[in-house]
Amino acid sequence: MINTIIGIFLELSKLENNIIYQNFFEECRLQANMIELKLDGFLLSPIQRICQYPLQLNELLKYTTNDHRDYENIRQAVDTMRDVASFINERKRRMEYVEVVHKW
Repeated sequence: MINTIIGIFLELSKLENNIIYQNFFEECRLQANMIELKLDGFLLSPIQRICQYPLQLNELLKYTTNDHRDYENIRQAVDTMRDVASFINERKRRMEYVEVVHKW
């Protein structure tokens, strides 16, 4: 899986230097009235939101009493989303490292 992600990331890096791609993406962005954002930033937006979920769930857990019927489910959701966020952060760190090595 990580090799596929790295391959996609490297291909995206090549496309960003291609004027035909740049013009196509800019045209799509303008037609959709999107903010000016590089494609990799656009693709990362949903992933960045995932990293906020553990904080939001933790706040929910803080205000949920121990005897509430959803308490255990919320606690498990906090743990799961914390693991997901850690996984994403680790993969992001590795991808940044790969990008640095690729440019070198």
